[in-house]
Amino acid sequence: ATDVVSQVIEGQEYKIGDLDHYYEFLGGACRAVENLKGSRPDCLVGDSARFAPRLTDAADELRRCATTRLLNPAWIEGMLGHELHGAKKIEERVTNLVGLAATVGVPSALFDRVFERFVEDGDLFDRLRDNNSHAALGLARRMAEAAQRSFWNASQEQLDLLKQRYARLEAELE
Repeated sequence: ATDVVSQVIEGQEYKIGDLDHYYEFLGGACRAVENLKGSRPDCLVGDSARFAPRLTDAADELRRCATTRLLNPAWIEGMLGHELHGAKKIEERVTNLVGLAATVGVPSALFDRVFERFVEDGDLFDRLRDNNSHAALGLARRMAEAAQRSFWNASQEQLDLLKQRYARLEAELE
């Protein structure tokens, strides 16, 4: 009989796309309700870190988080300033995006934006590789998983470029 599943985020340090806990717990509860009830509940995120707390749909909060962090050029530059860990933190957020797609739903267009930023942009992809080639490979693997699981409606051209980048990285790592 559950119609709403929610989780409160109490600080500004971590948002819904930053940690795997959000798809594990919030997403897991949403998916459990959907599996048992047969329909998806409203999945909401409460932000109590503000003077005036707000309650938003999890997908809307994820888009906001992706825009301010994962897709934000200033955030990306800050991450890539950390040897090895920068690309790993970026890859972790793409993994979280796939987890959230599996549990609360993520618009395919968000995966398009991730692809454009990190895969299609050859210079940035090379910077990820230079920072941490295993993380860059993991990011490509997660994007392929998103397409394979139908979370991302990738075009054939996108898939071809993704395969090309993946194959090149895999060959370099061998």
